[in-house]
Amino acid sequence: MIVHSATGSVVSRTTVSVTAGVTSLDDIAAAIDADPALSAGVSGGTLNIAAGSGQTFTFARDTSGTLAALGLNVFFSGTGASDIALAPTIAADANKIATGRADAQGSSIRGTARRRRHRPGSGAAS
Repeated sequence: MIVHSATGSVVSRTTVSVTAGVTSLDDIAAAIDADPALSAGVSGGTLNIAAGSGQTFTFARDTSGTLAALGLNVFFSGTGASDIALAPTIAADANKIATGRADAQGSSIRGTARRRRHRPGSGAAS
């Protein structure tokens, strides 16, 4: 996780190690809560995370599948082709779709494409 100040600078980075069948939701909350810029806890089986005043946080490089298992960054529901549907959160509010991500250094990565025009006969693009 990466915490950013109101100006966008990186305040802190936290790595949460998850081992399938071993790491509990309480363990994840404790690892996140160890970062002074974050607070985390579990209530009613739900993981709650908050950043300090004027700060935000992002998730980066989830290699364990934990975010999907917790229902974060999930676009679809269902178990197969016969019942696939938009996740209820996305169906209710398309603004919940994130269109960027943070790299390991905490920088925002935007997927932008430059328009290129081919100049006939020149073999070059501009």
